[in-house]
Amino acid sequence: MPTTGPTTPDASPTTSPGPSGSASPTPSTSGSPGPGGPTVTGNATHFDGLGAPYGGCGLPQAELDSQHFVALNVYNTPGDSSTYYPRPMAASLGSKIGAWDNGRNCGRWVTVTIDDYCTGLNDGAPGQPFCRGGSWIADGYNGATLTMLVADSCGDGNAWCRDDPHHLDLATGSLNAFTRNGAPVGDMYPTHWGNRRIR
Repeated sequence: MPTTGPTTPDASPTTSPGPSGSASPTPSTSGSPGPGGPTVTGNATHFDGLGAPYGGCGLPQAELDSQHFVALNVYNTPGDSSTYYPRPMAASLGSKIGAWDNGRNCGRWVTVTIDDYCTGLNDGAPGQPFCRGGSWIADGYNGATLTMLVADSCGDGNAWCRDDPHHLDLATGSLNAFTRNGAPVGDMYPTHWGNRRIR
């Protein structure tokens, strides 16, 4: 899962400042990055690219420092997929502010680690559990990592962007670039993706 900071009051993960770092995420409520700590697990989805003319962090995709990028959740509103608060969100809504943290985490580097695969339906439908009718299983892709840039925001009305505070939306073009044992996984997407868990 990501390493991002400063963090929000809902104990979002904190991060290392550069692409070569390998810090693990640290839940924190202090508003500043913290080294070490428990690893968090979330669901991962993917998207094809930043919107035009730019993504939620204000830069066109061609200007990013890396084409391996992620979007963080704008909202932390479990059970409420229909309320859209104006951006930037007011400080009085602190518990509803997602890991994107009103854009404060834009430009941060996060190290994402692949975790279990869903054998059921993991479609992010509001009001439904993740991985319905199946189970989470480990496979040969578990443990693959990639360092990615926070470049966008996820404010959609689905369960991933609303109910999972550790959700990351990953650039589709990055999915097969994750490495394990020094080599790219190469074929995780599309047949072994299933909106996997990440750490």
